[in-house]
Amino acid sequence: MAVQAMPARERKELQTPPRRRRPRAESVLVLYKQLASAMDAGLTVNRALRGALADMEDPALRQATTDVDRRVAEGEALSAAMARHPEAFSPLACSMVRAAERSGALATAFRVVESVEHRALQVRRTIRGAILYPAIVVTASVGVVALLAVVVLPKFAEVFEASQVQMPLFTRLLMAATRFAARHWWALLPTAALGALAVLRWARTPEGRQRLDQALWDMPKLGQIVRKLQVAQASSALAGLIQAGVPMVEALELVERTAQNSVLRASLHNVRELTVRGLPLSRAIQQEGNLPGMLVQLAAMGEETGQLTRMLEDYAQMAREDAETQVQSVLRLLEPAMLLMVGGMVAFIAASVYVPLSQLGNVIAGGAK
Repeated sequence: MAVQAMPARERKELQTPPRRRRPRAESVLVLYKQLASAMDAGLTVNRALRGALADMEDPALRQATTDVDRRVAEGEALSAAMARHPEAFSPLACSMVRAAERSGALATAFRVVESVEHRALQVRRTIRGAILYPAIVVTASVGVVALLAVVVLPKFAEVFEASQVQMPLFTRLLMAATRFAARHWWALLPTAALGALAVLRWARTPEGRQRLDQALWDMPKLGQIVRKLQVAQASSALAGLIQAGVPMVEALELVERTAQNSVLRASLHNVRELTVRGLPLSRAIQQEGNLPGMLVQLAAMGEETGQLTRMLEDYAQMAREDAETQVQSVLRLLEPAMLLMVGGMVAFIAASVYVPLSQLGNVIAGGAK
């Protein structure tokens, strides 16, 4: 009865599930494109949202967009309604829409946020692709070698021990290791799982995340790629926010909050503090010292010519292209390295079996004589 006495809005909020699923990033980008096109055609916000809902297939995004449509119809600002769904709409998108609500350029804001977040998605895919390929190869190689060591080698060990063949030291060590793994797998697997869980939990702590981000940032090849991609993403986001009319200090704060690497967040925080003191963006980046020199030069040129957003986008484009070239170069080097590693492990196991197997053949041949 108490629920029936509540206003309709409060009843709907009570019925909203406490845990919300995250929609696919591609679906959100399509929504931004649809809203930009609809508003360019002169449709109101509600008509644009309902038109997008008509063909929307992502259930999580449909739930969020339906709630946004309801709230806007009840008089709430679009940016505020979007901010109630952080699982679907990023702080960057909400801030751009908030700035556009003041200027009346919502279509432009949605186009800018779609472009910025599309590039951010490409950055994440590039980084994931650079890490995923070697991880899959290493995992598959370790799995094959473990299968050989745990299943195949113990059979040969029984034959060698029964025939009393003198095995070389590396064969005895390998046999002992496989025998131990075969007998105590029930303890080794939970121990490995608990160890991996402990590492993951540590990585989610502020100290662990800081250490891992710093290690990734400082790695010789992969770290250089990550630095370029993440700084390119920050530069592109900053250009989009400035183009949408967000003030510089607020734009830097938003880019800092959305940066994935804690080292980059610290650098952006320092840049923001320096701009608060009155320094132009290029001088602030230069004094911070942890960001690329090319970004300093292009930002200074943009400030001199009044084309700061264009220069920031130009840097982001160059950095992304350079990083993608480096990713392909690293992958080309990794392929033969992985083959050598897998071949070396298989050759070691084969040699461990072949040497005593040849001795067993000699013993059998000698006995036959």
